[in-house]
Amino acid sequence: MYMLSYISKPEHEMNDFLKNVIKGVRETNVNEEDEMKNIMQAYSKHRQVNAQESVARTCSLPMKKCSRNVVFIPTDDDALKMSLPLSALHNKDPDSEDVWMSGMIDKYRARPRTLEFEMMCLADFVSNYRVVYGRQTKGKNVHQLLNGWLCHSGWIVFFALLSTTNNRSSVGSVRICTAVGITVFPFITWIYYYINTELRKHWPEHSTTALCQENKKASLHIKYKLDL
Repeated sequence: MYMLSYISKPEHEMNDFLKNVIKGVRETNVNEEDEMKNIMQAYSKHRQVNAQESVARTCSLPMKKCSRNVVFIPTDDDALKMSLPLSALHNKDPDSEDVWMSGMIDKYRARPRTLEFEMMCLADFVSNYRVVYGRQTKGKNVHQLLNGWLCHSGWIVFFALLSTTNNRSSVGSVRICTAVGITVFPFITWIYYYINTELRKHWPEHSTTALCQENKKASLHIKYKLDL
């Protein structure tokens, strides 16, 4: 009850102040965008807050915290839609009707035609999956990495997609770490093999002899310690 009373507390002085701001803005004959900016600036600079709220906002303390995220699903027949950016609209035909961004309902309709997704309801689809936008593009100076490293790195994307859920769990972190380990392990193995096989062939004979002598000294030193 206290929280409800605090949230809905009346601010009579703020109401009078905003009325005066709106009246003054309309007398200057500005457009609606500038009028809204002036009202927002007046509200943000003259709002009355208590000491606790001001400290929390100054220190960037979280005002709320929950263990689950909430996703709104627009299920109305005439739901609100977002239009495409102006850069995309300029490249389209003026008579084209494809001017709206796809929402969660459209993505649910375009889900993969597999048994897992065919039996999945809209609520499970929204709660377990999120949209990944492909803004990353290859540049001009792209080189193929060693031993198919570029193809093998797809495991990271695969495990990352498996762990993309709205609720942050430890299982997702384990999958990401596993994917990174699977990706890095072949590269480290190849480096070890290259150093021990390819490079040793081209080493000078005195370097190989020195390494062998060092290995013998190390083994004798360990044997001496074990005998003690």
